[in-house]
Amino acid sequence: MSATDLINRLHRTRGSLADPALSQKAIFVLGCQRSGTTLLYMLLTSHPAISGKDESEVHTGYPLDQELQKISEGNYLCYKIPTRTGEFETFKQGYPQANFVWIIRNPYATISSMKSLSFDDGSHWLETSGIQEIETLSEIFPTLKKLNIKKLNPAQIGAYIWKYKAKAYEKYRTQFQVKFIRYEDLLLQTQFSLSPLLESLKLP
Repeated sequence: MSATDLINRLHRTRGSLADPALSQKAIFVLGCQRSGTTLLYMLLTSHPAISGKDESEVHTGYPLDQELQKISEGNYLCYKIPTRTGEFETFKQGYPQANFVWIIRNPYATISSMKSLSFDDGSHWLETSGIQEIETLSEIFPTLKKLNIKKLNPAQIGAYIWKYKAKAYEKYRTQFQVKFIRYEDLLLQTQFSLSPLLESLKLP
């Protein structure tokens, strides 16, 4: 078993609620990195009834029972964890009543933004975390396991991530109620874009 498989197994174990009904208090922001997930998360958590955690704060991978139990009736806990998009079975088993919001941005703009992202040590996101993204997505798309990732250039890695996260959206729709938002619409028509989600949560 690879290190990635071990990490994913640990995340799945942590992502299991003793009371799945608590999952209705959770909102998950999923989609492709660099597609506006941070903007969407900031807008949602600016609502007084929605608190939240982003990747840097989600040490356990997923909301725990005690976290959701603290959320009062009619309020929600928003988790921005696009890196967990490939862990469909975890969401299905541990968070069957959760609320999902999916953001998609123009692929060229998304991939261009991915290519510009680098770490302090000079390494590029696509050549490190991007490869891990493809490995995680292979959990729901086994054909990705046949890819010779080492032969892909950064733009190709980004293209695969964008393509298969878009395909993942279609898969999630078969199991959950997922609200879809376009990044470009969110910029130009913020209130109009968020209204369907807020209405479904019974929030003003």
